[in-house]
Amino acid sequence: MRAPIRRNPRRQAVSRASPVPAPTAGWDAASNIANMPADRAVRLDNMFPDSSECRLRNGYTEHATGIGGIVETLMEYRSPTANRLFAAGNGAIYDVTTAGAVGSAAVSGLSEDRWSHVQYSNSAGNWLIAVNGDDVGRKYDGSSWSTLAVSNGGSPSLADSSSLDYVAVFARRLFFLEKNSLRFWYLAVNEVGSPSANVFDLGPHATLGGKLVAMGSWTRDGGAGMDDLGVFLTSAGEVFVYSGLDPANANSWTRVGIFRIGPPIGTRCLYNLAGDLVVATVDGLISLSQAINLERMKTERFSLSGRIANAVTTAYATFGSLPGWQVLYYPTGSWVILNVPQSNATYHQYVMNSQTGAWCRFIGMDARCWSCLADDLYFGSEGGSVFRADNGQNDGGAGIQVVVLQAYNYFGRSANLKHFRQVRPILFSNSTLPEIEIQVSVDFQESDIPGSTTFAGTAAGVWDAGLWDSAIWGGAQERLSGWQTTNSLGEAGALRIEATLKDIELTYAGASILYEMGAPY
Repeated sequence: MRAPIRRNPRRQAVSRASPVPAPTAGWDAASNIANMPADRAVRLDNMFPDSSECRLRNGYTEHATGIGGIVETLMEYRSPTANRLFAAGNGAIYDVTTAGAVGSAAVSGLSEDRWSHVQYSNSAGNWLIAVNGDDVGRKYDGSSWSTLAVSNGGSPSLADSSSLDYVAVFARRLFFLEKNSLRFWYLAVNEVGSPSANVFDLGPHATLGGKLVAMGSWTRDGGAGMDDLGVFLTSAGEVFVYSGLDPANANSWTRVGIFRIGPPIGTRCLYNLAGDLVVATVDGLISLSQAINLERMKTERFSLSGRIANAVTTAYATFGSLPGWQVLYYPTGSWVILNVPQSNATYHQYVMNSQTGAWCRFIGMDARCWSCLADDLYFGSEGGSVFRADNGQNDGGAGIQVVVLQAYNYFGRSANLKHFRQVRPILFSNSTLPEIEIQVSVDFQESDIPGSTTFAGTAAGVWDAGLWDSAIWGGAQERLSGWQTTNSLGEAGALRIEATLKDIELTYAGASILYEMGAPY
């Protein structure tokens, strides 16, 4: 007698392996968390996204000490023969070019440490010009500091440079913004200090009110010439754009237009990036060349920070009144930095790869202000010190915290329960065994992995009691790609990596996840 045919045989679960790309498209705080592209991350802390991998950022080292108060400003001076770095804090300006304890102050007796500054050159030499809106302005000529003579006896009058709180260069002239005003003042061509400053009032044209907070030069031809435009920003988000060379001559000074963007964040909201002007606004980082002809509601399409728009908006809503907001471009690292205060002593950096547009977040660097001098990056701290960033492989002696939470993935079936059993990350490191905690987070739960510890490198070769496969990669780092046991149940899974690493390098190039598929619900 023939045996009956089993129509519904019990099937054994079959493990499947699925590749997971490294989040090279960066941190995404704008997309729906349940529908995020696989090459993005819900969280990407201290791992910088390159075009094909993510790598641990460098650390920072102490550069100058002894300022004695909050370092509010770092100022660069450049000449053909010398570069110098100055720090403003504790009512004084210090030369911090040389590493170590600062000497006596170059300028003292000041009431305000937050300066606007610009490099300027004329036939007399190279100058660092600085104003702060409270003290008489200062200028540095390469050997000594002196007061900046800017005044006007007309109406409106300008007694001295103490009421000027922003300085910029346009059309070979120094321009100054008057504190809490919609007026700007400007000097003659190639002048660095004169009793005959001229005034231009934007008040009658500023329909939204507010005050002038920043000025920049926007070029349309990649150089300095007739295509350059002078751009003035108000606290209300109005952008005044002028072309020409002389504001006193109606035939040589033309208003190109008045546009509206989101209100700028503070006065260090503007930075020149490859001829374009990048503006930090409550809506995120805006490329002025792309957004200038659009209404504010449409600028999100051209926002450089569109993928982290919600993070920027939330941070501003919570911490917008705190000092320390600043946008800066660091060419050596291809970083566009948005410094974001979290409290009066804690700061994060939202960092964009200027070549790919991908974002990440840096934590652990409590920077009150930033500066680039030559190829080096510096930041000033709340504790009266200046640090050199992107230097070394620890944060002032402490480990660098890493958190990577990749995009959640349903692995083709959203209604099926999965049992995530193993993970094989593809890592490269100059340490044989970086101690890394890894798991698959499920169903959008973002709790931290317990037990993450600081690791400073070891000669051991065991991770979770399993041997790593290793091969030399690039001659400097070794490839680490062993399987790691995990045990998670859920419909959607996301690879999460945590570590606190000290004195090692780490690159993450992707992973494989081994899982079993359950029956549909």
